[in-house]
Amino acid sequence: MGVGPYTPDQGLTSGVLYRRIYPHPNYYDRAKQRPTRQVFDAKGDDHLSMALRQLTSVEEMLKDHEAYGVCEIDVEALVAEGLQVSYEPSDQDGVSHVAVRGRLSGGVRHNLARTARVIKEPNFPT
Repeated sequence: MGVGPYTPDQGLTSGVLYRRIYPHPNYYDRAKQRPTRQVFDAKGDDHLSMALRQLTSVEEMLKDHEAYGVCEIDVEALVAEGLQVSYEPSDQDGVSHVAVRGRLSGGVRHNLARTARVIKEPNFPT
């Protein structure tokens, strides 16, 4: 079920990934115009789900999540934090799904939040 140059379970060391930003002040800092570290919390799952920018679009990321925002981050930034990034497409998560595994401690998540670039701000009341 791979696409283009990607094969399932392939480790990635470069590229750009998208991550949705939940529409809530705990997930997006309007003053700093960046996601908070909460965006990079796996919430008890064994991995953090992201999407390969090359295989999706902002519009697709926001389908059925219109109030959410989207940020992007380079795979190199994740790898530099000691995280493993692998292409893991599935029927449930889609063809662009990437799994990020490793120690997502507060310091790592904070660094990722500072590195991420906001593509679309979430829409939530002030």
